Amino acid sequence: MTIINRKSPELTSNRRLSKLPVHINVGGKAVYFTSMAANLTGLGEGKFIQFINDGNEWSFYVNEDTDGFEAKRADKRGNSRRIHNSGLVVMILKSFGFKNSKIFYIEKTAMTKDNCPIFKMIINKV
Repeated sequence: MTIINRKSPELTSNRRLSKLPVHINVGGKAVYFTSMAANLTGLGEGKFIQFINDGNEWSFYVNEDTDGFEAKRADKRGNSRRIHNSGLVVMILKSFGFKNSKIFYIEKTAMTKDNCPIFKMIINKV
């Protein structure tokens, strides 16, 4: 017999922030990174996003290379970020076959580019 209460490891281990699905919103004229997504990826002041496209697979990494997309603060209080680039939005949505805004979950992969972790964009989270 196992006693389960609100402090049971079976319940508390699944509630960690790192286990929650983290997402970005792609639509309109912007790519919006929620505060959780910005924190997970290390996206902050002076950081830029480099996207990697392989057909209908998209991933990205964050570094200080100014050739990338600058993500500006989306609100005054939080850490959420926004890239204003309608061409990028159209490219991403078109490669997945969408016409309207979509939420993409992001996952950290085991791969790196220039010593920066690569994050994969996923349309369906199971």
